[in-house]
Amino acid sequence: MGFDPILPENNSLISSEELRGQFSGLKELLDSQGQELGDRVTELGTTRTTMEQVENQTPAPIPDLDLLDLDVSDPPDRLEIIYLRDKLNELITALKR
Repeated sequence: MGFDPILPENNSLISSEELRGQFSGLKELLDSQGQELGDRVTELGTTRTTMEQVENQTPAPIPDLDLLDLDVSDPPDRLEIIYLRDKLNELITALKR
């Protein structure tokens, strides 16, 4: 017997069979909702784990990295190449977590 919110009726005699049926119905209802809640918690945990994995693979913001302020000659000289190398290394370091 499932839970019936109408039972027991007001001012009716108490029936143990009826009350047992109501309590059993409530227990079934709570158990099914508990299972649904458990499933949702599992889904949420899986989603959180996936989000953490994506976040760990995403580069951090690099607001402290300045734009290149360099006019390269043709052919570039040694100092320009060193400056470019240093800026590229700075970018690579900033992108690593």
